Amino acid sequence: EIGNFRAALQWSLGDEHDVNLGCELAARLSILWWRSLHVEGTRWLQVAKLCRLDAPTIEARISLALSHSLSDSAGRAAYASTAAAAFRTLDDPLALASSLHSEAEARRSIGEYSAASRMQTEAVALYRAHGTAAQVATALLTLGSIETIVGNRQAARKLLEEGRALDPRIGSIATNLAELEFADGN
Repeated sequence: EIGNFRAALQWSLGDEHDVNLGCELAARLSILWWRSLHVEGTRWLQVAKLCRLDAPTIEARISLALSHSLSDSAGRAAYASTAAAAFRTLDDPLALASSLHSEAEARRSIGEYSAASRMQTEAVALYRAHGTAAQVATALLTLGSIETIVGNRQAARKLLEEGRALDPRIGSIATNLAELEFADGN
C-alpha cells in the first residue's frame, strides 16, 4: 500500500486539496516511517508541520511522529515536548504517555537522565491507568534502562522483572536483565 499512501499524501499535501487529511495521514503513518522509511517519512512530516491547520490534535500528532522519526536526539526531545504540552491540554492520556515516553528516550540518549526518569515515571503511571500490559511493559523497559545507566541496578532489575511478567514476549527486557546479571558476575 506504500504507493497508495504516497499518492494520497501527494494529493492532499502536495496540491493542498485536503491539508487536514494529509497531515493526519502523515502522522498516522508514523510506525511505517519509523520502521522502514525514515527519510521519506520525515520529509512528509516536515511538509505537514508547515501546513496551517485548525486542528490541534493533528498538529500534536505530527510533532509526536517527528519525535519518532528524527535522528537528532535534541530535535526528537523538542518535538516530543511540544506534543506532550499539547496532549496535556487535549486530555488524551495515552497520547501524552507516548509523548513523554518519546521525550524520555531522547533525553536518555543525550545524557539528561534525571529529566528522562521523571518523564518516563509519569508515562508509566499513565500507561498503568489507561494503557495495555504491553505498553506498561515497554515503558518499564525504558525506565529500567535509565536506572541501569545511572547505576541503580536493583531498581532497574525490579522494573524489568515487572515488565517481563506483564509481557514476556518483549525480548529487550530479557536482554537487559541478562546484562544486569552479567554485571553482577552471574
